[in-house]
Amino acid sequence: MSSLPVVLNAKAKHTATLIFLHGLRENGHKWAGILKTIQPDYLKIVCPTAPSIPVVICEGKVVPSWFNIKGVSPDETGFFPIDEDMEQIETSTNTLQTIIDSEAKELALGDKTRLMIGGFSGGGVIALNMLLKSKEKMGGCIALSTYIPDITYKTIVPEVTRKLETPMLHCHGADDMMLSFKRAKMTSKILSSIVQQYDFQLVPDMGHESSQEEMRIIQKFLVNQLPPKSTI
Repeated sequence: MSSLPVVLNAKAKHTATLIFLHGLRENGHKWAGILKTIQPDYLKIVCPTAPSIPVVICEGKVVPSWFNIKGVSPDETGFFPIDEDMEQIETSTNTLQTIIDSEAKELALGDKTRLMIGGFSGGGVIALNMLLKSKEKMGGCIALSTYIPDITYKTIVPEVTRKLETPMLHCHGADDMMLSFKRAKMTSKILSSIVQQYDFQLVPDMGHESSQEEMRIIQKFLVNQLPPKSTI
């Protein structure tokens, strides 16, 4: 990691944690600021920042990114990555696993069902890769404006022999011109077939970004899957 994660500590007794990964050219500070607006008092939020690396589709510039994207291919509604550095995706997934294991130790009995992961765009790719590889049930997974890489369809997905128990929220902007709805539908079709509790939300009037409506949807998912401890 290039820097320490941005941490929003729980305002009351800490009984649940969300680890959220940003998108290309972003950082942990951006999403900590966004998620702070919907943070329950008992929830700790951890927003790591990706290392800065050369990214081909950014003209080779060194920018924060969880992996290098070497090429894009147009479709009828926009552009989506097709050539990702899978070795770097695996490295970032291992980094996420390290953070998960560390944060779980702060929860009662190391209970990972009180821990949720998520990510936006490239960060969502890492969160989905983690979800598909993990054998453990977590509190949830939030995938925003993201997708499963082609190679993961071909390798990891066929190995999923039973439906994943971690609940999942998948959101995509109806006006997203960077990651097409076609790509989102491909990802949704796969996830709906392998995740027991899967919810896809197409958010109107939203591009490759977040919105107040999406935050409202996420807040509801958070509280439903990680309710206050007194109500469990």
